[in-house]
Amino acid sequence: MKNSFNLFVIATLVVAISLSMTGCPTEPDPPSPTVTAVTVSPATATVERGESLNFTATVLGTNDPPQSIQWGLWGNSSSGTAINSSGGLIVADNETSTTLTIQASSTFNRITVRGEATITVPQPTVTGVTIIPSSSSFVRGGAYTFTAVVTGTNDPPQDVTWEIGWVTGGEARSDTTTPDGTTINSSGGFMVSPTETLTTLTIRATSGGWWDYWRITGEATVTVLIPTLTSVEVSPATISVMRGGAQNFTATVLGENNPPQDVTWEIGWPNIWGDTEWGTSGPNGTTINSSGGLTVAAGETLRTLKVRATSTADDNIVGEATVTVPSGITGVTVSPATVFVGWDEEFSFTATVSGTNSPPQGVTWSVVGADMFGSHFSWGGILWVCSSDSHFPTLTVRATSVIDPTVRGEATVILPGSITSVTISPATASIARGGMQNFTATVLGTNNPPQDVTWQIREEPGWSWDTTTSNGTTINSSGGLTVATGETAGTLTVRATSMTNNRVIGEATVTIPEP
Repeated sequence: MKNSFNLFVIATLVVAISLSMTGCPTEPDPPSPTVTAVTVSPATATVERGESLNFTATVLGTNDPPQSIQWGLWGNSSSGTAINSSGGLIVADNETSTTLTIQASSTFNRITVRGEATITVPQPTVTGVTIIPSSSSFVRGGAYTFTAVVTGTNDPPQDVTWEIGWVTGGEARSDTTTPDGTTINSSGGFMVSPTETLTTLTIRATSGGWWDYWRITGEATVTVLIPTLTSVEVSPATISVMRGGAQNFTATVLGENNPPQDVTWEIGWPNIWGDTEWGTSGPNGTTINSSGGLTVAAGETLRTLKVRATSTADDNIVGEATVTVPSGITGVTVSPATVFVGWDEEFSFTATVSGTNSPPQGVTWSVVGADMFGSHFSWGGILWVCSSDSHFPTLTVRATSVIDPTVRGEATVILPGSITSVTISPATASIARGGMQNFTATVLGTNNPPQDVTWQIREEPGWSWDTTTSNGTTINSSGGLTVATGETAGTLTVRATSMTNNRVIGEATVTIPEP
């Protein structure tokens, strides 16, 4: 029994070892697919230029062939005609080929199997070109946009080229620009030159461009109306402009057929011969610019100016305006208003011109009340008083505005001749050596004469005047006398001389008692 069991075990092991060495049986491989044909749907079609169509492809064969496709296009003339990776065909607007071929190629196993479809592209025909408007009239300088309608079959392109035609010297010519500068652009934009001399022009629109075999031309007639000029109106016609102010003028050129409005601007002023002189800048700096902007100079002395606008198309056609320039000056103040001036002396006056718009301060100076050899002014308001004016108690200084001579200011000059005497108080005095005495002086005369004096002393008898005697007695500028302790003279004379008129003096006597 034991041996039988052992044999069973051994037999079982032998079978197991045998199975592990030979392996289990497997299923056979499936058969490979094959591609036999590709069909394209639709196989034929008509596609207009600018339109699109989607194609589909079916790969035929055995064993379920893959359906992956590569699309191709042949026969197109435009790079804009194309087919995408999904079979979508787009025909370009400018496609000229009448037949296209669509190919769908199977990409399986590098085997070239393809199907095709044929596409018909209908081509347009052009039968005519109509220009709108067909006839028109334009004034020189005018502008208009023409439109062209191209008629025909299969939606003909509306692209046209534009030209202007004219006849000169018996010869017909055409271009986009006439000799006088009238132009037409690629969009039919027409502009008549302001200087066009031709009165009849032809507008031409030609279809085709690169479609040379479609070239058909349409025409329209243009009549150019030549303007006539009658006058120029300047606005405002009259106006008042302050010095330093500005005014914009406008000009309207009147006439027929839309006369050109371009003008040149000038200002006019009277010259030394009484004639009107014209220019863009006046003698005092007043100007006018090319747009009619007038600027009156701050120092303008003229009270009236002219403004003129002249047509650039005909310089015989002009218009004018009158400009009044108020001085704006209300007064002239001379400073000082009253002053004493000595003989053969100079004095400087100032003048302030008042008014609106910061009036110019220029004045001319003059003297009233002096003889021809007497007082006069130099530059800058400096008065010089001559001694020959001594018989005049006063003079009048006058400052007259340069801008407006009707406005002036005056000042009064009191001359030395108005001073009659000088009195000293006390007139007599007794002062011991080492003593002091304050003297006062009163200058008498008309027009409230200045009281300024110079003080001097002299020992008697004697002839020399000074502020200090030989023994040390002094007098100061205020009339304070101090008698020196060593003064030997018994009598002193105190003198006060008018600073305004040094010919007028006053004196006082000082007695020095013996100790």
